[in-house]
Amino acid sequence: MKSTLFKHKFFFVFDKPSFIIQLKHFLLEKQTKEITMRNESKNATYRLVLLSIFTAIILLQNFVPFLGYIPMVALSLTIIHITVIIAAIVLGPTGGAIIGGVWGMTTFIRAFTFPTSPVAPIVFTNPLISVFPRIMIGIISGNVYLKLKKWDAHTMSVCRLHHCLAL
Repeated sequence: MKSTLFKHKFFFVFDKPSFIIQLKHFLLEKQTKEITMRNESKNATYRLVLLSIFTAIILLQNFVPFLGYIPMVALSLTIIHITVIIAAIVLGPTGGAIIGGVWGMTTFIRAFTFPTSPVAPIVFTNPLISVFPRIMIGIISGNVYLKLKKWDAHTMSVCRLHHCLAL
């Protein structure tokens, strides 16, 4: 006779010690699943909060004068890519791509509404110029960071030695 408590893989056994062992295994398995689900939920929440903070920083840098764009004569220099690179380091390539996409979309929208320079309405109305490179900044910088993180001290010293000998 099967028990309703142990439907998935446990069978009801009438001797008391094996029933207690089965009950302990069932409860331990259930507890570990709950703990991993809680940790994944906390990790997802933490990641979402970081994404929203970086998005707010990007929007703030876009819309506050002299904070993200430094106006020159005909162009505007930007320091927003530093925020995207930091987001890619903290959140990985996908997070960097999302933040870069936010920056690209605000640049695209801003080219139509209130451009940062006289050249912006001509250049940044094309999404291949305004959105795609900014997404690639996040992807490439996140992947470069992951590759550099895997290098050990020996590999770094060999690269330095090779660089010094090349000069």
